Amino acid sequence: SYKKTDTFIDSSYIDRLLDWNNGSVWYKQQPKEGNQGFRDNDTVSLEMNCDKHTLTFFVNDIQQPVYITGINEIWAALAQFFK
Repeated sequence: SYKKTDTFIDSSYIDRLLDWNNGSVWYKQQPKEGNQGFRDNDTVSLEMNCDKHTLTFFVNDIQQPVYITGINEIWAALAQFFK
């Protein structure tokens, strides 16, 4: 399970890490290109469907073409923003 003190770079989680930035999605160390990047003042949303085990991404209410399937493990949502 995740602890509040865990970080994105904790090596024990690297095979379960999901990262989305600049239009590319990384899941389990595998990159997939095709989503729109996002900028300041954009609305970014994630939709987790626990029945279908999918995670879908949205930018300004527009569904992005690349999404994640097969999420069967316990997960936690964490976010980091950089300027």
